[in-house]
Amino acid sequence: MPPGVSDWILDSGASHHITNDLDQLHLSQPYNGADQLVVGDGTRDTISNIGKTVLHTPNHLFHLSNVLHVPKISQKLLSVSSLCDTNSISIEFFPDCFLVKDLKTRVPILRGQHSNGLYHMPHPPTTPLALTTTTSFLPP
Repeated sequence: MPPGVSDWILDSGASHHITNDLDQLHLSQPYNGADQLVVGDGTRDTISNIGKTVLHTPNHLFHLSNVLHVPKISQKLLSVSSLCDTNSISIEFFPDCFLVKDLKTRVPILRGQHSNGLYHMPHPPTTPLALTTTTSFLPP
């Protein structure tokens, strides 16, 4: 995976966001429905949980609702339609990148990369956090 991109892939054919990592869901509950995840080759996988989370990117936070937790899925997928609807955005795809734009202003708020046939959602750079403390002694 290229540097600076997350493991979330945009998927225009997905009806829901899908993750294999339950720890990414901030609010989740066991999924008790009868539905299963059906992938392109017809393979079916069990949905274990459903929940919400926030996706942090370099310049913006995206709210993800109805995220399906499917432990056996190999790739985390973002539903383009759900992402656009929940966050009032539009997405434009190009051969080398994609742009996320505010739906009302049409101003770009994020640029993502295209790599190996996939559109990767960027994530914020990780920078070391320096913590300092000071102590002052006052005379009695």
